[in-house]
Parts: sequence; structure tokens; C-alpha cells
Amino acid sequence: VLNLVLAPAVCFALFVDDRSDVWLIYVVLAVSGLGACLHSAAGAAMLPAIVGPAGLGRANAQLRTVKEIARLVAPIVGTALFAVSGAGVVIVINAVTFLCAAFMLTLVAIEDRRPERRPAESVSRQLAAGAVHVWGCRPLRLAASTMVGVLAVFGLIQPVAFALVGEGLHAPVTFVGVLSTCQAVGAILGGVAH
Repeated sequence: VLNLVLAPAVCFALFVDDRSDVWLIYVVLAVSGLGACLHSAAGAAMLPAIVGPAGLGRANAQLRTVKEIARLVAPIVGTALFAVSGAGVVIVINAVTFLCAAFMLTLVAIEDRRPERRPAESVSRQLAAGAVHVWGCRPLRLAASTMVGVLAVFGLIQPVAFALVGEGLHAPVTFVGVLSTCQAVGAILGGVAH
């Protein structure tokens, strides 16, 4: 369902024509960011059911390897595609990947063990109880507030990178893709050297 929602959601970026439409990009990025968080949580919940406890370590390692390869390759490929074909093609390909993911998930057979809920307690009440618990537990409160701060800073870095490349380096904004790939290579080399 999440993938089927995200596929058309990213297509709203197709309606961006000029500066007055930039707000649409922020909406798409916010929805995509929320989707990424939900994907991560769902994936973490599904993986043990798919591979079992014995295969979890190897599956996590393989997933991490694929993610890092994608982080290395995707920015430069996406930038090249954007430079050659324009934003529309990149947006449509992004939407198609969500549709492919939705289809692929229908092929995964796992036992759906839903958590038992007390019928008298609403979901909103359970969420509120969870928030109260996190806020009342100092280590959880510190971890959660640190994550919110870090993610907020990361969210602000991306627009700054585009401004730095475009206005500071006087390079086309597609150069951000090159820098992202260089950053991934640096992270890999740093990890190996460490």
C-alpha cells in the first residue's frame, strides 16, 4: 500500500514549472521522507519473518551492501539521466520503481502475525502512551530528540548543497550528483582504512 501511495505522490513533481511551484517539491520530499521511514520500519519487521533468525545476519549484511552500492551508483546515474533526458523521465522512473516494489512484495509469502491489541484501547491512545513512555525514559528521550535534531540538520544540508554548487561553485546543479558519488567513495575508503 505504501508503494502504491508513493508512486503517484512523486509524480506531483511533474507539475513543477517555475519557482512558484517549488513548494510541490517540498511536499514530494516530505511524503518521500515519511515513506522512507515507513519502508525502513516495515522492512525491519518483515526481514526476520522472511529469512528466519539464522539468516538475519547475512541478510542484513547483503541489504547493507546493496544499499551502499546504490548510494554509490544512483546519484551519478540519476544525474546523468537528468542531464540527458530532463526531470520528467527521472520522476517517472522513480514512480515506476515504487510500482515494481509493490508488485515484488506481492510475491513474498510470510506469516502475517499481527500484534494483539486490546479492543478497548484505540490506536491514538496507544500512540500517546508510547510517546509518554519515550518522553519519560531519559535514554529514549535523548535518543529520540538527537535523531530529530540530526535529521533536521540533514534535511537542511541538501538545499545548501544545491545553492553551494550553483551559486558558490558556478557549476550546474547536476554536479551535486557527482559530489554525492564522491562522498560515497570517500565513505567506503574511510571504512576500509579504518
